[in-house]
Amino acid sequence: MGIDGQVWRRCEQQLSLTTVESTNRRDIDLQALASARALIVNPSTSEETISHILETLVQSLQPKCDHFPLLYISKLLSDIALHHQHLSFSITKIIRPYTVVGKNASKLTARALSVIFTIAESDESLLSTILELGEDFALSFCFSPSVSVRLWFLVNVDRFHIHPRFLVTLLGGLMKDPYPSVRRAALCVLASLSKYTDVEGHGLIAECYDGAVELFLDEYECVRSAAVRVVSKLGEILVAPGSDEDSTDWFDIVFIQLCSMVRDMSMEVRNEAFVALGKMKLVSEDLLLQSLSKKVLRVTKEKKIVGRCSTKEYELPVSGAAGAFVHGLEDEFHKVRSSACNSLGMLTVFSGQFANDALTLLMDMLNDDSTVVRLQALETMHLMAKSDNLRVQETHIHMFIDCLMDTSSLIRYQVRKIFQLMKLPVPEMFASLICGLLTNLEKYPQDEDDVYSVLFNTGRSHGNFAVSFLKDVAHEMEPSCEGDFSFDTTRVTALFVLAISVPLSHERHIGTMPPRIFRYAIPLIGRISRILGDEIDQEALFGYLSHCSRSFNFAAKELSFREDEFTVPGVKEGCVATSFEKHQLKRITIHEESTDAVKVILKTIAESWPLIHAGCTGEVLKTLKGCKEELITIAMDSPESIRMLAFMSNYIRVIKLLAKACKHLLLSKKLQFCRMERLNLLLEKLDASLRELRYRFSGSTTKEELHVLELVLFSFAMRLSQVEIFCHQTAFKRMKGTISRVELLCREGSTEPSEFVKEVQKSFSQAGTFNNESSSDPFLLKRSLEFFSLKQVEIHGSLKHIKAEVDVPHNDSEHPLTFISGLPVGVTFQISLYNIDREDRFWLQMAVGEYTQYAFLDLIQFEGCDEVRTTTLTVPFYRTPKMISFVLKACIGRECLFEDVDFVKGQPGPKHELIFLCKVKEVYLLNGG
Repeated sequence: MGIDGQVWRRCEQQLSLTTVESTNRRDIDLQALASARALIVNPSTSEETISHILETLVQSLQPKCDHFPLLYISKLLSDIALHHQHLSFSITKIIRPYTVVGKNASKLTARALSVIFTIAESDESLLSTILELGEDFALSFCFSPSVSVRLWFLVNVDRFHIHPRFLVTLLGGLMKDPYPSVRRAALCVLASLSKYTDVEGHGLIAECYDGAVELFLDEYECVRSAAVRVVSKLGEILVAPGSDEDSTDWFDIVFIQLCSMVRDMSMEVRNEAFVALGKMKLVSEDLLLQSLSKKVLRVTKEKKIVGRCSTKEYELPVSGAAGAFVHGLEDEFHKVRSSACNSLGMLTVFSGQFANDALTLLMDMLNDDSTVVRLQALETMHLMAKSDNLRVQETHIHMFIDCLMDTSSLIRYQVRKIFQLMKLPVPEMFASLICGLLTNLEKYPQDEDDVYSVLFNTGRSHGNFAVSFLKDVAHEMEPSCEGDFSFDTTRVTALFVLAISVPLSHERHIGTMPPRIFRYAIPLIGRISRILGDEIDQEALFGYLSHCSRSFNFAAKELSFREDEFTVPGVKEGCVATSFEKHQLKRITIHEESTDAVKVILKTIAESWPLIHAGCTGEVLKTLKGCKEELITIAMDSPESIRMLAFMSNYIRVIKLLAKACKHLLLSKKLQFCRMERLNLLLEKLDASLRELRYRFSGSTTKEELHVLELVLFSFAMRLSQVEIFCHQTAFKRMKGTISRVELLCREGSTEPSEFVKEVQKSFSQAGTFNNESSSDPFLLKRSLEFFSLKQVEIHGSLKHIKAEVDVPHNDSEHPLTFISGLPVGVTFQISLYNIDREDRFWLQMAVGEYTQYAFLDLIQFEGCDEVRTTTLTVPFYRTPKMISFVLKACIGRECLFEDVDFVKGQPGPKHELIFLCKVKEVYLLNGG
């Protein structure tokens, strides 16, 4: 008997024990089954041993052997089918009788079907077994006495061949199930019915809608929360195809019904109600205004809305919506207050009066205790400003300016974003805004770049106001009586930036400003050109300032300022203007050509997905190699192009690794042990490259980030679909965190998730259906891979490349630092960080052999701006080895704050994964003891 046979005999003895106490019975079973799985996936296991394992597992399916964990047995049977494909037909034949049910289905039926689904998906010749799952079969699951079986059916309902109309009938019945978990699951399936464009039977949908409204009174909050989602979704489906007035009345009915849930005792239900309210359409203005006032308005006091798009005729008073949003903004939980702020902004597009009244409530939220709520209120007002619904009053300006003093950099940044879109009616408000920005600059010097950008854009959109303001502060921009200049202050530089923006104003009639102001700005040309790098480079800025310093008279009147003599050697006025225009035109043309070339490459990559899916990896790799070569030829004349091409280079590497991994997984009927090892190695490289895309670039749009996150989900789904029972907890946690991030982005951007994302979410929702373990169904994840499609993504020039440099001056192999064994040694590092976010966390990693030490990099110790920050630090390294010499390897890492997995436990250092931003620096040390 071989070694594998001996191992199995011991497993078999454990499984056959009958005298063991019940408290230890399950532990012995799991140990034996784990050993059995190790034999199954091992390619060296003999066929005789596999046959013995299969025989024992089949015997365990007998009703008398109910002490075995049914979930694990079904997974092991699937393992045998996947790793020993010649046994697939035999296993299907063995399992098939367990799928034949009478009136009611059992747990054994559900698990047997799970095995058959898995086998059929890996072997196309067995797909015919799925085609028999018709409506009668579905009924046996709906009437099963087992709660877990009914839940299993609802999670896997898409695998059954049920007509949408019949499905709605089943769901309507399951909504009345005595168990809340089943009612909730039925509602969740109903909420996804909008994807069925061929649903017939308006009456059935109406009945389900009415049933969901009745569940508003359910005693379980999970059911009420799901019912709110269903009412929101089905409410849109039920809109009558008649006149606009009918549609408005029905939306008003749904709006009032949702408003009734904003006072629910459950926080989750209240939050779900406000999320649903934000998705409403065509709500009447009177009803919207009533939702902002607890007091019943005179115009709505006796008014009622009558609507009939369901099986019932609803007659609801408009006063039912009274103060709905006021209650939300006063809620004790910040999550509800944040959702109320978001929904409030989404509804402002329907009414100008509603937008004005809502702004008053939102301004009060700027004093909220929660940073999250304050930030959401500002984001809502930014959305209103983008849609031209923000009418700022003079009293509002002071509250905005107060936010510029907030300790949160995100709050200050969001306020400045709103400033750039504001249309100020009077110069006093403009002056208050500029003074607030200057105060912000003095208190938080780290905001310098963004403040300058806001000043520049605000000056361009309010030219006359800017001229008036600059006249009052002109003395600060001129030499003192002694001839001294105060050019070393950030305030003066900010005033010059504002002055430079004025000639670019789009206003037709603009006031006058002294040309000498532009002359005084010339000594600051280097600093200003760095600040306005995206607008104009140093050479063009010099020509621009020289041109403006000679003449700035956009009005038909004499300048009221004394003109001094000033000449620029070798510069003629006409030539300067022409040179400036040519430079700008050339810069724009080169950037447009680079962008067009990148679009072609991205289109080529997206079109390669069918080849990747078909296993034509060689042809795909040739295509990607051509894309890489084409990328090198693109001109990189602007910072935008350089950042975009850096991103593209990493993106092509990701697709290359993705193609290689798909070859091993999607087309492999039988994953051999060596092939699985290669696949794991490829997936590790793919994960690392995807983290590069996520954490070495910032400023991406929502679409760009969602595209990268879908690739991350696809990578995790490939890993977790390898039918692993007792591992991959780290990948599971990361995938769960990624799904949460995708849901957040979709919710904030009002974007519908892709079919692939929905399938992945569905597989996670089934976790815990049959057990309480934190694991997802690998078979469902493998099925979800089929829904993935590589879409074309657009890369914008707003991306920033996050990188770092670390150096130790005057150190190399010939000039080592000295140390004494066992004592700390101080190493002086020169560190530069580029394009960083102020909320990020950076670490210096120092390693010798297997020992690693971390030092946190406090950005307060750095000088400069977010574009480049530098510092010189002396960091002690504590564990010096007992050696004559050694090499210390140092690197800068950025903490991946979106990861849910702890990186270092119980030790000082980063709590999340690190992504390294530079090459490893080798520091040479010599023992001088």
